Amino acid sequence: MQVFNAGRMEKKFIEHIAAGHCRIAFGKNEVQEKLLRLDSAAIADSAGAGECSGECSGTGADECSAAETRVEILCGAGSQAHLLFELGAKSELGAKSELGAKSELGTEAALGAQRGAPKTRMEVKLERGALLRLDVVQETSLQLVVHLEGDSTLYFGSFSVGGSLIENDYEIDFDAPHSEAHLGGVYITSGTERFSTNVNVNHNHGDTLSNQLFKGILSGSSVARFQGRITVLKDAQKTKAYQANNNLLISPDARAYTRPHLVINADDVQCSHGATVGSLSQDELFYMRSRGISLQEAQLLQQQAFVHEVTDRLLTAESQEIILPLLEDALRNRL
Repeated sequence: MQVFNAGRMEKKFIEHIAAGHCRIAFGKNEVQEKLLRLDSAAIADSAGAGECSGECSGTGADECSAAETRVEILCGAGSQAHLLFELGAKSELGAKSELGAKSELGTEAALGAQRGAPKTRMEVKLERGALLRLDVVQETSLQLVVHLEGDSTLYFGSFSVGGSLIENDYEIDFDAPHSEAHLGGVYITSGTERFSTNVNVNHNHGDTLSNQLFKGILSGSSVARFQGRITVLKDAQKTKAYQANNNLLISPDARAYTRPHLVINADDVQCSHGATVGSLSQDELFYMRSRGISLQEAQLLQQQAFVHEVTDRLLTAESQEIILPLLEDALRNRL
C-alpha cells in the first residue's frame, strides 16, 4: 500500500491561495492511483506561511481559533482521486486526542475548548466523469459542499472517534444527470461529548443516485443528533435516493435524536429513509458467551459488525488498513 502525506504530495496537486485557504486539483483524465493522506492539524499551528507545503498554511494563532479553514477540491473531467483527510489537533492518525480522551473534561471547559478549535470547510467539484473517494477522520467540525456534474461519482465517509463538540454540515448538489453520491459515517462518542450531523442532498436533475448510511455508538451521557433532508425537484425523474441513520446506545444516559426527511416533487422515483435507536442484542451476546467468548469481547464483536456495514460500503482496502484500527481502539478504550 502506498500512502503519502500531503507534505510529500507533488506540488501540481496543491496550490496555496491565501492564509488558511488552499486548492487541491486533479486535471482532466488524470488518474491518481495512490492514496493521498492530508493533515489539517498544522493549519491552526502555522502562521500564514508564504506557500502551501501540502498542509494548507493557516492564519495566525489569534485568528485561527475563530477562522474557517477552507479547502477546495477540484476533480477535472474523467479524473480519479482518493484522499484521506484528518481534521484534528494531532498531526498523525491514531494519536490520542486530549478532547477525546476517556478521562472526561468538565463539560463547559471541554465544549469551550472545542468551540475555539478551527472548523474546516471543504468545497468539492466533480466535473463530468470524475471519481473522488474522500475519507475524513475527524476530531473537529466539517462543512462539506459538493457539486456533481454528469457521470461523476463521489464516495464520502466521515469517521469520528473523539471530540467534545462536533457539528457537521453536508450539502450535496446534483448539477447534471447520471451522477452518484455514496455518503456515510461512523461516530463513536463517550463522556459528555456532543455530535451532530446535518445532511442536505438536492436532486436537481433526474437519473441520479444518492445513498446514505450513518451509524453511531454512544456511551456515557453523550448526545448525537442527526438531521437529513433529501429534496427531489419536479423534473428530477428516475431519481434514486436512500437515507438511513442507526444508533446503538451503550449506556442508559446516552441519547440519540434522529430526523430523516424526504421532500419529493417528482412521481417516478425510488426513495426511502429510516432511523433506529437501540441497544446491543442480548440474544447475540448470550449466544457468543455460551461459546466461551467473554462479555467484553462479545460486545466488541457486535459493535464492530455494526460499524463494518459502513466501512465495507465506503472504504477501499487501503483506507480500511488505516481507519479500522482507529475504530477498534475507540471501541475498546473509549466506551
